[in-house]
Amino acid sequence: MAQTYYAQALITDAARSIQAIASGETLNGAELADGLISLNKLVDQWAALGLLIMQITEGQVNLNGAAQPYSLGYRPSKITAAYCDSGTLQAPVEILSPAQWSEIVDNSRSGKFATKMFCDYALPNSNIFWWPIATGTLHLFYFAPLTQWPDLNTTQVSLAPGYARGLTLNLAVDLCEQYGKPVTQSLMQKAQESKSDIALANSRIFGSDPPPDQPMPQSPGKQALQAG
Repeated sequence: MAQTYYAQALITDAARSIQAIASGETLNGAELADGLISLNKLVDQWAALGLLIMQITEGQVNLNGAAQPYSLGYRPSKITAAYCDSGTLQAPVEILSPAQWSEIVDNSRSGKFATKMFCDYALPNSNIFWWPIATGTLHLFYFAPLTQWPDLNTTQVSLAPGYARGLTLNLAVDLCEQYGKPVTQSLMQKAQESKSDIALANSRIFGSDPPPDQPMPQSPGKQALQAG
C-alpha cells in the first residue's frame, strides 16, 4: 500500500544513515534546503531513467476544433494505449512511431474517430498529432512518474512500496560527499539493490518496455493539420 512522506523525513533519515547526525538530532535549515535540492535531483534522474513510474494515468483531448500539433502541457513517460470516442461509440487508436507517422499521405482526410496518433515526446511539453481529422475525444493512457517535492514539510508525496527506502538509501550516497563521509560498500550495495528492486517491480506491473529516452523528432515536411 502506498504511503505519504514529507521530504524532510527522507532527508533526515538519509543523513542519519551516514551518521551525519545522531539519533534525535535534526539538520539545520541550510542543510535541509541543500538536502531538498539533492532529493529532487535524484527524483529527476530516476524519472529520466523510467524508474519512478507510479501509475498509469488517463488524459483526454477534445479533438473538436483542436489544432495540430496539440500541446499536452506535460511530457508523459510513455503513452501505452489510446482510444477515441464520439457519443456512445468508441474506436481504438494506433500509436505510431516517427517512421510510421511520416508514411501518412492523405492529411486532409476526416472522420468521426481518430484511428492513428503520434507523440513527439518533446521537453518540457509534448505534442500529439492524430489522423484522420476527427471531432471525438481522444483518451490517452500513459505512465506518470513521481513528481518532485516543492517544500520540506508542507507537501506529502505518495510513494509505492519500496520507493521510500530506495530514495533514502540513494540520497544517502549523494549526501556522503556533502558531509565528508565515506560511501561504504554496504551502503552502495543496499542503494543499488533498492534501485533494482524498484525497476523490477515496475517491469512486472507496467511491462518491460522502457520509455523513450529523448524527444522524438517530428517527421520532416509534416504539415500541422487543422481539426474541424
